[in-house]
Amino acid sequence: MKKILKSKPALIAIAVCVLLLGIGGASGSDNQELKDQLTQATEQLNASSSQNDELSQQIQDLTSTVDELTEKNEQLQDDLDSANAQIAELSSLENQQSVIDDLNSQIQELNEQAAEKEAEIADLQTQLNTAKASSVKNSSSSTSSEKSSSSSSTAVSSSETVQESVPSTSYTVYITKTGEKYHRNGCRYLKKSQIAIDKDDAVAQGYTPCSVCNP
Repeated sequence: MKKILKSKPALIAIAVCVLLLGIGGASGSDNQELKDQLTQATEQLNASSSQNDELSQQIQDLTSTVDELTEKNEQLQDDLDSANAQIAELSSLENQQSVIDDLNSQIQELNEQAAEKEAEIADLQTQLNTAKASSVKNSSSSTSSEKSSSSSSTAVSSSETVQESVPSTSYTVYITKTGEKYHRNGCRYLKKSQIAIDKDDAVAQGYTPCSVCNP
């Protein structure tokens, strides 16, 4: 396109030169006709030059616009790459949050299982303490019976000695209307209504100590 624009004024200039040469060797009427043709060719040359300049400016403007759009497109591509990277990062964080939620759920389940095991251990400990207490009482009763067979006075003395040697383990505990455990004063599990009761009476009624109050 540029080559055509450049060659067209040159062709017109050549034509003007030819007309000038023709004017020199022509007659009066022919000379006037050639002058008119020269004037017309000159006007065409000027018009072509003006059009050529205008087209050159348009080409320059279009080239500048293309460069600007190319630069904006590159910037948009960079922004798109950055947005895709952020999306990938957010997806990774969501996956990590899912893993964290699963681990928290497992931890909660393990804590519940541990609490159940503690309750079972507390029940077994209570049964063990009850068995030990029964063994001590049976042993004391057997000793008293053997001594009472010798003499009644000795039996009375032995019974008093046994009673004094075994300290009382009873004290006041607290139960609730719906619970199956008894609690000491200040126990963190004692949140509902508190009913005071002797510890031995609570054991006799089937109550067992909670995991915190288990001796």
